[in-house]
Amino acid sequence: MENARAKLTVGNRIFDEIGVGNFVVQRRLDRFPSAEPQNPPPRLARWRSNLSALSQKYNLYFAASTDKIHITVPRDLRQTLPGRPDLTLDLPRTPAGIKLGGYIDEAIPHCINHIKVGNLGSLEVLLIACDDGDVLAYYTHLFPEEIRRQSPQVQASISSVEPFFHENVGSSAWGLALHEQSRLIAVSCNLRAVTIFAHGYTIFPDAGDEESSMFHERRIRCIEVQACISLRDQKFTQLVGGDIAGHRQYNYQMTLALGEQGHNIPSVDFASGPGGNASHVLATDINGNLWIFNLATGEKQCKPRVHTSLDRENVMGWGVLCLPLQYFKVAKIPQEALGLPYLHSCFKTTPLRDPQCFNITCTLQDVREHSQWHPIFGYGIAGASTTPEDDRHLRHLDMPWLKLDDPEKYIEPDVVPEVVSGLATKVRHTPANIVSVPTEISTLQFLLSLPPAKRPYSWQEIKQQEAGSYGDIPSDNSSLGNASTQAQADSDEIEIQLPAGHAILRTYNQDIELLTPDYPNTLRTFFRGIVRQQLGNLRDQLRHFDRLNMLAVIPELSLVVAASQIGRAALITLTRLGDEFPSAGPVVMFRLDLILPLKMHEDKHRPHVPLAGMAVAPLQASERVRKEGWVDKRWRLILHYVDQTILSYELFRNEGEELIVL
Repeated sequence: MENARAKLTVGNRIFDEIGVGNFVVQRRLDRFPSAEPQNPPPRLARWRSNLSALSQKYNLYFAASTDKIHITVPRDLRQTLPGRPDLTLDLPRTPAGIKLGGYIDEAIPHCINHIKVGNLGSLEVLLIACDDGDVLAYYTHLFPEEIRRQSPQVQASISSVEPFFHENVGSSAWGLALHEQSRLIAVSCNLRAVTIFAHGYTIFPDAGDEESSMFHERRIRCIEVQACISLRDQKFTQLVGGDIAGHRQYNYQMTLALGEQGHNIPSVDFASGPGGNASHVLATDINGNLWIFNLATGEKQCKPRVHTSLDRENVMGWGVLCLPLQYFKVAKIPQEALGLPYLHSCFKTTPLRDPQCFNITCTLQDVREHSQWHPIFGYGIAGASTTPEDDRHLRHLDMPWLKLDDPEKYIEPDVVPEVVSGLATKVRHTPANIVSVPTEISTLQFLLSLPPAKRPYSWQEIKQQEAGSYGDIPSDNSSLGNASTQAQADSDEIEIQLPAGHAILRTYNQDIELLTPDYPNTLRTFFRGIVRQQLGNLRDQLRHFDRLNMLAVIPELSLVVAASQIGRAALITLTRLGDEFPSAGPVVMFRLDLILPLKMHEDKHRPHVPLAGMAVAPLQASERVRKEGWVDKRWRLILHYVDQTILSYELFRNEGEELIVL
């Protein structure tokens, strides 16, 4: 471990940002000291989705190795993971999967594409998607006891636990989602469809008083395992039309097809209604489309990608998350919520024809211990250590879209912060000659009060219209647009109805976008090239892995971890403005806090290979410590590379609500 705080440089930020503490690396040679050419370490497949997962209830780490799952108990708080697993899942195959074969690798047709851990009812499950279309689910509480019973002399014994769920979806399976309360499983496949599986209930709680409901809930929990086992051998009946939630006396499945406009679906998620039951299924396809299915009516909506690009590879959809509003951390001012000192700067970097948004790409230059250069270039650039100022200069030479207009023309010196519309405007870190915070907040309030079609694009146009002097302004290519550009962008917008009370985060190859619950009445937040790096001679080797396809949300920290298979992960804080902020709806945003591995760590320890998996979970602890309550405030993050190198951190917020990385 090493303490990195002393190496952090002062950034141009106005919020309590991420601190950095301890870091652990487990190299391949340390995990497999006796590996020989004839007995190499277990192989990790490439060009898949997330192949790692941590149990949220038990101290278990799952890693997919081709067509097997390795289960390991992390040995200590350093997340030590020996090369030899404690248990191995040898996955059975369905007759349909055997007949279908592999989609990516015909030699290993049952190879795993994606694994996910989550709750199905009151029990935690491990859900697995395979290349031959097989989908399997196991109860995780069965593994710790099996590991305790095995002999220490047995090497990686094969688990005797059988899956309680094993189906085939007809083509290579990719996206996975679980709904805890409704006990639903969603699986996407290369038939350009999402299949919903609903296990039948054996008993149903009676309507009545609270005590009766609690009694029946306890009964349901007690027989949940037996219920699924008794129904396991029953086929899933295809439900055509109707609400799948109202048909639970048998095993049912519902197929939701995208149609000709759709494509392969790498990611799916559920949205919940007011009562907590599943109401919608969301999916993103590799055309960049967002799909929303109403589970009660079967109605589907499609929203195409929102930004234009000549580079088709950069607009492929890879991830989607449906985020309830309670996940978002309230910020006092919009600058804090977006992670930048000048609101006008996020209205300066969007290319022409894009819909209006909070574009916070410019904040990348202020991220601490971050470099746009892959460590293959050495420590810093050309083997020399560089300063943040040097890195920023080099980035601007190579990435002109990060350049901003001269900020001096927006500076209003000697302005004393005050209160605007009841909002506190005091900032934690005030850059020199910062623009008037109250003035910018007032301008943003004015912008959000306008109908979307009437909103000017550039900050100068917004301020002039606010002052009542809006007129014909000469177009400027650095501006967000002129009248014709705005009209074109508005015409490209497609009205969709988002699930009530949810924001939607979706990821592309390099970009991240957040749609607000009341979109397009309130502005979305957008970040281009969030983990992008110059790859040098690794470009041909890694460019096909440049996709943000691993997502994890930690509601307790208001945090999303978005990882790219290129080998990096962005830590994103979900933020929102208070309800007192005048707007047409909830104003939700996000900001970039940190990119992992940190520059000091990736220069020394990041391997030059793709990332195989990313996993997060509460930090393991003894029962005594768990009862004291602090353990749930600390989370572990594991990055698992295809050469079997593992990097790990710990995440938590301190008393000042600062997010810490250990």
